[in-house]
Amino acid sequence: MKKEKTISAVASSRKLIQKKLKREIFIPPGESVFQYRRLQDSIMDGFVYVDMQGTIKDSNELFQKMVGYTAEELSHVTYQDLTPVKWHDFEQKIVEDQILINGYSDVYEKEYRRKDGTIFPIELRTVLVKNKTGENEGMWAFIRNITERRKEHNLLIESENWLKESQRIGRLGSYTFDIKDNKYTCSEVLDNIFGIDKDSEKTLETWNSLVVPEHRAEMEDYFINYVVLERQPFDKEYQIIRANDNERRWVWGSGELRFDTEGNPVKLIGIIQDINERKKAEETLRRSEIEYRDTLNAVPDLVFVVDESLRLVTINKSFREKYNTNELSPDYIGKKITGKTPFISHTIIEAIEHVFQCAAGLVISEKIDLFDKIIYAECRIIPILKNRKVNKVVTLIRDRSVEREVEVLKLKSSEQKEVLLREIHHRVKNNLSIVISLLNFQMRKYTDPILNRVIKDIQMRIRSMSLIHEHLYLSETLDRIPLAPYIRSLNTFIKSSFKEQKIHLVTHLDPMDVKIETALPLGLIVNELLTNAFKYAFPSFSEGEIQIHLINEGDNLVTVMVQDNGIGLPLTVSMESEKSLGLFIVRLLVEQIDGSIEIIRQNGTEFIIKFRNPILSA
Repeated sequence: MKKEKTISAVASSRKLIQKKLKREIFIPPGESVFQYRRLQDSIMDGFVYVDMQGTIKDSNELFQKMVGYTAEELSHVTYQDLTPVKWHDFEQKIVEDQILINGYSDVYEKEYRRKDGTIFPIELRTVLVKNKTGENEGMWAFIRNITERRKEHNLLIESENWLKESQRIGRLGSYTFDIKDNKYTCSEVLDNIFGIDKDSEKTLETWNSLVVPEHRAEMEDYFINYVVLERQPFDKEYQIIRANDNERRWVWGSGELRFDTEGNPVKLIGIIQDINERKKAEETLRRSEIEYRDTLNAVPDLVFVVDESLRLVTINKSFREKYNTNELSPDYIGKKITGKTPFISHTIIEAIEHVFQCAAGLVISEKIDLFDKIIYAECRIIPILKNRKVNKVVTLIRDRSVEREVEVLKLKSSEQKEVLLREIHHRVKNNLSIVISLLNFQMRKYTDPILNRVIKDIQMRIRSMSLIHEHLYLSETLDRIPLAPYIRSLNTFIKSSFKEQKIHLVTHLDPMDVKIETALPLGLIVNELLTNAFKYAFPSFSEGEIQIHLINEGDNLVTVMVQDNGIGLPLTVSMESEKSLGLFIVRLLVEQIDGSIEIIRQNGTEFIIKFRNPILSA
């Protein structure tokens, strides 16, 4: 092996140096083998003897247990096999620079590899062994397993790091002040708080020079007279001016005295914490409290705040003035509202208790006695949470009497308008019925079949409009109409007009509402398409089927399909031509509702109309 040759070469090259060493170690003579073995087994550390090539020649039982090999197994293992590769160069240097020159090494640390492959730390010292002729024959090593010590050392380092990190995060520095020498030592965190270097002079005077000028005399007097002379703990918040950036910051100092055997104070040991952010928060909170009270006082409504015991903790100016005006006791803070508190009714108290339980705001209307009059009040009850729990509740009482009167008037006006509008729809429907009757009279007066057919078509169109007003009159809302019942009524009316035909009418209508400006053209469209199907799709009164579908496609899209299985629409018939008046009207009505229409001429005729209905998303 390369390293074995290196060790031998170095040993040979330094042979002259070895002769000059005053300290030489020899292997015990044969007659001392017994004592040598007893020495091996009695020492508290592991012991191993290797030749200059690193072959293990001897070891004690503790070493064998340490590495997990038997004595027989170790005779086939080299010292390099027990040492992880990363330590080979390091140990080679120890051999060259210490053992071969001095005859022994300083105590050093490295690692061993056990038989099972696990790595553990050791501490050892190696001694050079010579034979009687003075030649280097091998090396002794005394080994100690330092696993537990390393764990304790790591725990100590971890603890120190944790302490330093805790101090850094908490901006908490520590110090020890020697009263006799007038000097203090401190942690790095405290240096950072004060804005000074670690080598800065640290005396009572330099510390006091960091205190804001207006408080320096006070702080010096506090330390000398209160802490040292009266032997009291140091516990004070004060402001400093940092040395490195002249920034003003609040700190809190705490310390305890230590005394000598005669009872004289000799040291002050303590901590100093940067509390600047806390003081800022306190100032912000103080200003917030002022703004909060000013805001409450600016509100014209009656406002009061209660705690979990339902005791008054805050009231606003309006509340206070209302009490004082009625010559009630001003001693209201701290009183329970469950007593006879004016204008706070049992219903309001129950609502406040509910808000404490459910942690959600509540708005109630309540008729309350406000000393000199009865008012209709709106009570807004708002929880104030702390640590996710309601600890206070704010109640705002607003007089809504005037608004209530206005709302009552509006309601009466609205009801009157609704009645009037229903009456208008009813009258329009009746007037349209009169028009239909007049047209019937004209049909009986004239016998011209073409004229009668035209009049009948007009009647059916008027009837579809009349149905709109009839359904609006019966509807719960006057601004929209249920489309499915309307189309169903329209189908029934048209089918009854062609009762001599054996046509089966199939409907599938999804429920939906539409505005009247959509319902009216849709009714006329269905009227035209259904009437045309009855008239032309089934000549000679043949049997057939007509289907009408009203489908809510989602995303406000609606599809209306009118389909028959009759003879089909001739290719010569176009919706663009005014010669086919019915289809021409349908096209205009589809454009009116911003829709689209498609004609499928297969196995009869199918009309597909699509349009948007905004009410579906309302």
